[in-house]
Amino acid sequence: MPTVIKAGGANDALTLTGGNDGALVLQTGPSGAKVDALTLSSTGTITPLNGGGMAMALIDKKVAASSASLDFTTGIDATYDEYLFVLVNIVPFVDGETLGMRVSHNGGSAWETWTVYDTVGSRAAVVVGGLVLVNDPSQVFIRVGQNISGAATFGGLCGEVRLFQPASGTVRKMVKINTSMAVVGTGEMQDYNTTGLYKQNTAPVNAVRFIGLSGIISSGTIYMYGIKKA
Repeated sequence: MPTVIKAGGANDALTLTGGNDGALVLQTGPSGAKVDALTLSSTGTITPLNGGGMAMALIDKKVAASSASLDFTTGIDATYDEYLFVLVNIVPFVDGETLGMRVSHNGGSAWETWTVYDTVGSRAAVVVGGLVLVNDPSQVFIRVGQNISGAATFGGLCGEVRLFQPASGTVRKMVKINTSMAVVGTGEMQDYNTTGLYKQNTAPVNAVRFIGLSGIISSGTIYMYGIKKA
């Protein structure tokens, strides 16, 4: 029998049921009506039922263990228009580290390390007295976070990085960054809301690297999801 959880009344119901092959089905709707539903399979794929909603498939994950970088060298292609990287408790070995992102056209055989990246947006932190602009044109990386504490108990860096249209051969590659991190010393929080750009050319991107620019990544996990095409 399904378990029904009502979160505020008859018009706000959540149903969890067992599905085929280890699937978990989530159904929402007024008074139990199946207005929208998602299937989460045992392989990590989230698929909409009845043709609605957004499908998000877990493609790969990388776990840091004193790693020089975390590289995603397969699974980035024309299957999806958008790729979502979820970063969980990324802790650098070097206190005050900057976490960067780079791309490759050839599956990671060679990485774009020239001054071909821009990052622009804002960051908010107690240590800088509030909101300040991020303006990093023509850098050797897209900045994902900075001044990150190396103390594991502070939680490192967490957040999301979204890469749009990597397989396109006609547009430059945009990246949206929303991350939070504990800063060096006090462990106070800092929030990043920025946009990155790989501007060298329009060649398809098929690999992504996350790297600590002055040292290794001690611990943490990054998950890569593909977002269903429109």
